[in-house]
Amino acid sequence: MPKEDSAKTALAPKTTSKSLLLWVCFVVVAVLVCVYILLYRQVGFTPSELVQCQTNPNLQVIDIRQGSNVLRAEVARSLSEKSQGLSGRDCLAKDAAMLFPYDTPGEYCFWMKDMKFAIDMVWLDANKKIVTIKSNATPKSYPKESFCPEKPAQYIVEVQAGLSDKLGWGIGTQLSF
Repeated sequence: MPKEDSAKTALAPKTTSKSLLLWVCFVVVAVLVCVYILLYRQVGFTPSELVQCQTNPNLQVIDIRQGSNVLRAEVARSLSEKSQGLSGRDCLAKDAAMLFPYDTPGEYCFWMKDMKFAIDMVWLDANKKIVTIKSNATPKSYPKESFCPEKPAQYIVEVQAGLSDKLGWGIGTQLSF
């Protein structure tokens, strides 16, 4: 009798705790990847809140205020800094912005070259009042579209997509910096 039992168990597949653990890890990773892909495609979820968004340490940082809202803005002053802007970065923190100041008001147009995430572009006049908002400018718009103000502007502020709406910004909203 013992020989029959040992023969039956010899033919049965052996599972070890190590192979079971590897299988469970694989399933968990596969589920997480699927959930991320679904969220990203369906609602534009990006893990920017989970990742430290890089900044340019060579740029001056100032506060942009509107009411009780404060954003930390990197200031792109030179032509090369303005050309680079947020291009090539993976994300922009929700309390961050980039400011593009110009010496005189004009029709300063922007595009999404080498951008990896959507943004809101906000044009301000010489008095720092909003004259145009382009919400949710996406990287897919490049090279077909560039975005220009409806009226001459002297400052442009870029923030996370949807943030200008969340902050209640509209035409005529006064910002200070």
